[in-house]
Amino acid sequence: MVKEKIMHVGAHFSAHVHGMFLHPKATIRRVVREPIEYRDLWVPLLTILVASVMSSIGAHLWFIALEGSIFMAFLRAIGLIVDLFLRPFWYIFVVWLPLAFIFHFLGSIVSGKDIMDFVTFHKSLKLIGISMVPAFLNILPYFSIFTGYWIYMLFFWSMRENYGTHDKGAFIITLPYLFVLILGTLHRFGLL
Repeated sequence: MVKEKIMHVGAHFSAHVHGMFLHPKATIRRVVREPIEYRDLWVPLLTILVASVMSSIGAHLWFIALEGSIFMAFLRAIGLIVDLFLRPFWYIFVVWLPLAFIFHFLGSIVSGKDIMDFVTFHKSLKLIGISMVPAFLNILPYFSIFTGYWIYMLFFWSMRENYGTHDKGAFIITLPYLFVLILGTLHRFGLL
């Protein structure tokens, strides 16, 4: 029984990851049409966890490998271990859940849907979680800037489909993420 549930989540996870990389719009439409099952939130949670681990490794591993001093490499390795435990909490409680609430609030206003509509909120949680799939590539050095904008496009398509809005409505819904993304990019390049 437990093995079957794990295999179901694994197959569902693989299908969503594969779909978001190769056919994102079709995958988003499929997720919006899927009936709600509470166990389906395991898929976006697993996606968030994998994305956070890949981002942690990408943020530290390359510096460890290229570090000239053994002592500094050791300190960076400790930083990697700490980051492997802290970044998942960051991704879940500072990125995934707040974005779901913000997007649902704005999406409800833009689309005229009931803000207490749990079905739409559940689908937003799921879509935002699986839209983090491009962060798997953050294991590559300096790739997080590119994946941030890729994730934005997935958020944009997801919210447009989930709330049944036009492009302007989806832009309004996802504007807070875009604003933070642009500020982060400017900061990364030392322009802020």
